[in-house]
Amino acid sequence: MPILLILIFPVAELYVFIKMCQLYSFMDVMLMMFSSGVLGLLIMFMQGRSVVMAVQKSFARGEVPGSSVMHSGLVFLGGFFLFIPGFISDVIGICLILPGIRHLIVLYLRIIMARGLARGSFRVFSNFGRGFGGGFGATSGFQMGQNPSERDAQVVDVEVLETSSKRIE
Repeated sequence: MPILLILIFPVAELYVFIKMCQLYSFMDVMLMMFSSGVLGLLIMFMQGRSVVMAVQKSFARGEVPGSSVMHSGLVFLGGFFLFIPGFISDVIGICLILPGIRHLIVLYLRIIMARGLARGSFRVFSNFGRGFGGGFGATSGFQMGQNPSERDAQVVDVEVLETSSKRIE
């Protein structure tokens, strides 16, 4: 099914482009595509790499990302779809940026991720501080078929000896 989508998507984008050129002039269509690309680029720069890093860190800790992180990630993805030339990708990008639709997508994604984490079938990759660009590398605690409660861990017992609210100067 994904391969069929990969083959149909460019054909559909080309068809919509030709129809838009018939309705409007070629220069108008190019101006629309250029302006949506610039808007998408600005959105991606505003969201930045911090969104991707925050999502990776929450997955590496074995938890579902917070709503604000997921909203920022979807806005970033919406900017990416706006940056891609084409009208269908622009519609997808706008849907990801609009708050109402984005809230429904976040709710759906949180349910799917929580189920995957509960089953232990959610695989997380992290490579913080190593390699080029902090990409994906070594696997963290959650792997396919591994129960999340059965991880190797070292327990350290810490006993509080004294607490004080005095300020040390």
